[in-house]
Amino acid sequence: MNFDELAKTGRVDGMPAAEYHRVSACSSSAIRGVLDNPAKYRHKSKTGISGPSIDFGSTVHALACDKFDEEIAVFDGTRNPRHAKYAAFLAENEGKTIITPKILADAQTAWKYLQDHVNNDPEASHILTGDEEVSLFWYETVCLDDGTEVKVPCKARADVLNVEGRYLTDIKTAKDASPRGFAKAAKTWQHLIGYDVQSDWYIRGCEAVFDVRGWTFYFAAVENSAPFLPCAFQLDAGHITDKTSILTHQGLRKWTECWSTGFWPGYDAGINWIV
Repeated sequence: MNFDELAKTGRVDGMPAAEYHRVSACSSSAIRGVLDNPAKYRHKSKTGISGPSIDFGSTVHALACDKFDEEIAVFDGTRNPRHAKYAAFLAENEGKTIITPKILADAQTAWKYLQDHVNNDPEASHILTGDEEVSLFWYETVCLDDGTEVKVPCKARADVLNVEGRYLTDIKTAKDASPRGFAKAAKTWQHLIGYDVQSDWYIRGCEAVFDVRGWTFYFAAVENSAPFLPCAFQLDAGHITDKTSILTHQGLRKWTECWSTGFWPGYDAGINWIV
């Protein structure tokens, strides 16, 4: 299915994560990545990123969306591709995230704590109710410096989507899921421009695909280390500031320029002043 067909459909249920990631289109992570540094974003998008915290987050997401067997494989032993046993395991589980038994145990505990926390909270009990891993596709029109208007393919993937309730939920693992810590992370450049830009992008996607306004974006967050404390958060359209929308548009425009020209710049040229 080409992008025109995806955008015409708008909503696609059941698309495997690997297939979604292969779709060439601007996304929330792309916008936040190019606003940080286009060259670094391009490198990461080609090579991927990994590590215990990334693997932990991927496992929690897979458990939450009932995709564990499709996306995760557990290997107990030395992970050296030169060893025949591990090489065979990699070949058998190509495309999957390879984790240790400890990461699995920790992720299972964290997901259970997050579910219990949300489901037993009268104010938050609804936020995990909806369709899981729904992919959204649409076009945005961007005007470049030379006045050319470009029809840009865009995408988003909701962990939980509830069209009737007009909300979507992102399941997030975090170093600090406390109200103070998570709120700080939501606005810091160290988190690739902030969760507010992510919320803005997903809400834009829902408005474009469903032609309905008034969406709310929730985060169901859980810490990535014991005791795996969970907490729920909300960002709705009323919390998306003009500055946030401007950042989103700037990121979309910059991604479009890089995508159109094939040039993904790094740091500024010349001699830069230290001030």
